[in-house]
Amino acid sequence: MSKGSRLRREKANEEAFGGPVPALSSYDPVEVTVPRIVFPDEVIEDQIKQLARRMKSMQPVEPRPLRPDDRIFIDMTTVDEEGVELENLCGTRRVSLSDEFIPKGFKEGLMGLAVGEAATFEYDAPTPENDDEGNPVEMRVTATVTLLEIQEERVPEITDEWVKASVPGADTVDELRKNVRDQMETKAGAYTRSALYDLCAQQLATRLEGGIPDEEFERGIVAAQQDFNAMVEKSQMTKEAYLASCGMNEDQLSVQLMAQGRMMIAQGRALEAMARHLGLTVADEDIERSFGEVTPAQAREYRRAYEEAGRGAELKRMALCGKALDHVVKTAKITYRDMPQTLAGPARPEQPQRLQMSDVFGGAKSATL
Repeated sequence: MSKGSRLRREKANEEAFGGPVPALSSYDPVEVTVPRIVFPDEVIEDQIKQLARRMKSMQPVEPRPLRPDDRIFIDMTTVDEEGVELENLCGTRRVSLSDEFIPKGFKEGLMGLAVGEAATFEYDAPTPENDDEGNPVEMRVTATVTLLEIQEERVPEITDEWVKASVPGADTVDELRKNVRDQMETKAGAYTRSALYDLCAQQLATRLEGGIPDEEFERGIVAAQQDFNAMVEKSQMTKEAYLASCGMNEDQLSVQLMAQGRMMIAQGRALEAMARHLGLTVADEDIERSFGEVTPAQAREYRRAYEEAGRGAELKRMALCGKALDHVVKTAKITYRDMPQTLAGPARPEQPQRLQMSDVFGGAKSATL
């Protein structure tokens, strides 16, 4: 390519993307150390035990005297003082005698029963009506109750038979173990990939030469503030309570938002510089892919909304920087730092600032690269 052609191309880029793209001190591959969560065998076994505990069931115990805190399976018939059956107090059901709403007289009437035996007794049952003081109005009823089982919750034994009967997608404990590891590593891998992209963008931003125009710096702070407001809203806490939970005051928040805003803008400008250096171009599929994981129809709708609002250039910048970041990641020199998960809790690697291209360029739709 001739010097004149290169200069014409650079000038066209400047006009398309709103001014000269700043330079980088180096266009060499970045070097990053990326956290990678790994799972020791004992963590996998603990996950399987937790699964079994969540699938515990009620099982009958050996016959013994009934206790006031037992869980029981009964068949009952209840009539009012005129001998009319009360449908809501008839039939088989499981009852926990320790529940506070169980009438005292009902509990007392069952004491002494053995499994398979029946008892008929009277007790005062609450009705849906309340007296002047708000207490339930009671009525005298007669119940005939057969004690079918005394039950207790049991965690199933983790065997091939239990896995085959109870866990979809696995027939043996070994298969279940493999599935659990695969699922956990897949989720952890998504974090590692996200961290890789973030750290590469951050490293590239450190090479940015020249300052950031005031208007772009302000836009970055606004985007960081919007991200913070969204987190507060999601937490369903007041701003003050959220800051307290983070151990932060208003002044510290302002400093953090300024730093985050500058980082977002710096990353975007650095990626523009890399895109120009590589001579990247943008096709329709690149623009639609910049909206992230949405359907093709949604991507076309988002694009049409941008273009109708006169913001087509922003879409090109998003797509161009996305392609540049893909190149930076592909050519990066990567070192992985293993972070073992422990039984005490999840590994907590430092959380890098996630680059949202639509925040960097003022878009309303977040498009995560």
